[in-house]
Amino acid sequence: MVNYQNIINTFLVAYTEKDLKTMSSILVPDIRISFSNLGSFEGNKNVVKALTFEDNFSISSISTTGSMGYSLNDKYINAITAHHMVANEKYNILYPFTFGGKYVFVINNVTNLIEEIYFVLEYQAENTSYFINKWGFSTGKNEYDILESYDPSTFLGSLKFEKDTVKKIKMISSLFFWCLDTYDSDTIFKLITPDFFMQRDQSVGDKVFSCTKGNLQKFILDTKNYFDLDQNSLAINDIKLDDEVATVLGQHLTPHRLGTKKLNALTKYHTFFDEDIMIEFSKSDKSDLKIKKIVMTKAADVHYNRISILNY
Repeated sequence: MVNYQNIINTFLVAYTEKDLKTMSSILVPDIRISFSNLGSFEGNKNVVKALTFEDNFSISSISTTGSMGYSLNDKYINAITAHHMVANEKYNILYPFTFGGKYVFVINNVTNLIEEIYFVLEYQAENTSYFINKWGFSTGKNEYDILESYDPSTFLGSLKFEKDTVKKIKMISSLFFWCLDTYDSDTIFKLITPDFFMQRDQSVGDKVFSCTKGNLQKFILDTKNYFDLDQNSLAINDIKLDDEVATVLGQHLTPHRLGTKKLNALTKYHTFFDEDIMIEFSKSDKSDLKIKKIVMTKAADVHYNRISILNY
């Protein structure tokens, strides 16, 4: 069985490390891409050229969350959130550029080559001078129409055949936060219970944002306006099951919010979080798991991961 995540990982690493030969080898000759920060390109040579960084960075790393895929006819379609870091290192000081957003990959499941790639840049931070006047930077008011090749409803339908409860819970959680970012409240309503409740700490002070199912759309808009370049990237740490309730414990991945943290030889591969996330599922009907409650609490946490790509 083909591991499509490995194909996606190969592209992401090759792109970030400027490995043009590897990147070209996994793209079809008539590959098509549309990137919110770059534009649209077609053809293997044109795409590789468009995705080639002008600078030769000495350090790079990637983290991904929420990989969700399904097969449709002869295609495998995957949605994933990715965080990239490229940097130059001098005298144990790191000069990084961090950027991230949402990808959709369309892979031919006969040739196992990538046919289409779509990307929405959701944030950029630190040494933006590396890419200024070369990219269209994100303002936080993102248009997600270019990701329409990925259909959340089709993915949700495919989960009906998933027998692994833990995997199913992980996928529903990932889909919720994908839809929270892309303003897809219609899909979210299919994922939550009638008595759904969500709460999120504000960055400063003791005030919180909260909502029920009835005012979820206002919650989405309010938090988008409050949190600068906000992106809900869920890194799941644990899933606890019992007879009545399933609980997901995770963190909000925010590598672009380095704040006063200094990146150097000791911290360059750190993964940064700023919120703890608890998701409670209703298990009254095991065949129809739904989210009942979500609480996002301020936290200050750092994990150390010294590898080229990390999939949560």
